[in-house]
Amino acid sequence: YNTKDAYHAFRLMREPRDFMLNGHLDLSANGDFYKQVRNGDFTLDEVSSMLSSELDINNAMLEDEKYPEVVDSSKLRKVMLECMEHFYGNLSFLGK
Repeated sequence: YNTKDAYHAFRLMREPRDFMLNGHLDLSANGDFYKQVRNGDFTLDEVSSMLSSELDINNAMLEDEKYPEVVDSSKLRKVMLECMEHFYGNLSFLGK
């Protein structure tokens, strides 16, 4: 299996959940685990089983929480630009 794809699958499962639970995004969290996945330390069956568990956890969270049916795209854009500006610096060239 492609270990890079598996690595990204775990990040896409865990990072949004961690953000919802903690209110911030810690990109260094789970780093050792991600390295193990990327290095191929787990079999395909192990990765499939772990990803299935991650999906079950995320689905249970979605059932328990109340989320809006429609996303406020202007608020989302503002948050995304603030994150990019924090990471990259001045983004005035984007005409935000």
